[in-house]
Amino acid sequence: MRTQPGATVRAVNALLRPYGRRLGPDPASESACTIGGVVANNSSGMSCGTHANAYRTLLALNLVLPSGTRLDTGRPDADDELRRTEPALHAGLLELRDRVRENADSLRTIRRLFAIKNTMGYGVNAFLDHDQPADILAHLVVGSEGTLAFVASATFATVPAPRFASTGLLVLPSLAEAAAVLPEVAATQPASIELMDTGSLMVATRGERAPAGLRADTLAAQAALLVPRQLGLCRNRVALR
Repeated sequence: MRTQPGATVRAVNALLRPYGRRLGPDPASESACTIGGVVANNSSGMSCGTHANAYRTLLALNLVLPSGTRLDTGRPDADDELRRTEPALHAGLLELRDRVRENADSLRTIRRLFAIKNTMGYGVNAFLDHDQPADILAHLVVGSEGTLAFVASATFATVPAPRFASTGLLVLPSLAEAAAVLPEVAATQPASIELMDTGSLMVATRGERAPAGLRADTLAAQAALLVPRQLGLCRNRVALR
């Protein structure tokens, strides 16, 4: 899916829906957040973790560099074009790539920090994941908060959008009991699991769409698991006692 930066995630997903696809990043603010922001923040959301965030699903960027140079990293000759138009930048990216790869401490640190959800600072894992400077640059732009280039358009690989999905709120007597049942819930292969303590539940009761069975005056030590489930992927059931 190739889209300009001003389109919202919700608008793009609406176009993809007839094809049974969607964007990998699933920020809660999808109705307002734009593709430019998704790229600038390396947006992920609850369900896509590190496997389907903006960084991992990005295929190409159409960039305008501070010098005014335009670069479409999706073109077969993108790296040659970057070398021709921005030789110092191209050489600098190669130098940084090799310096990172030759330092064992840097390798260990980068692999550890980017094995988990990480949107702090530049995505220096790009120096390990990609070889050509044009591809490295495109993935450094993801999460750069607009400091490296203007994104004129972005091309993403899409992910399957299940035809049916539901969200369950599983309320248990205590935080310990909610944590204890996590392995059983995880075995159903949900999209994600969010653990909510009593305070979180009390805040949730203020919403207009709060479940009828959940009231602030009935909460004492309860906790809950918020479980979005992609029904097409779930094979098991969990029994809560």
